[in-house]
Amino acid sequence: MPERDVASWNSMIRGFANVGQYEEALALFHDMEISGFRPNTLTLLSTLSACASHGALEAGASIHSYVNNNDMNRDGSLDSSLIDMYSKCGDIGKAIQIFEESPRRDWEKASLGF
Repeated sequence: MPERDVASWNSMIRGFANVGQYEEALALFHDMEISGFRPNTLTLLSTLSACASHGALEAGASIHSYVNNNDMNRDGSLDSSLIDMYSKCGDIGKAIQIFEESPRRDWEKASLGF
């Protein structure tokens, strides 16, 4: 691809995640960061989904730290994905903590993660 942008990275990450190639999706996310592109909400949603499906708690927690350090979840739009990731990776305590702190408590979405 001659010119990459955030949309093309998002398409590749989502594509790999959608066909169950979670490690490749996470590797692409890492490559995206190294290449100097800043992930957006769509990037993070796809990457957190890959972490949840792959059981990659350490990678998901690292992405959560990135989100916090870059103030990318001010409106709580990533909370459902974070709850889902932590729940599927076995850290129910962290999932509950995010839910309790969320400005957008959505019982239906939260119950899907638990």
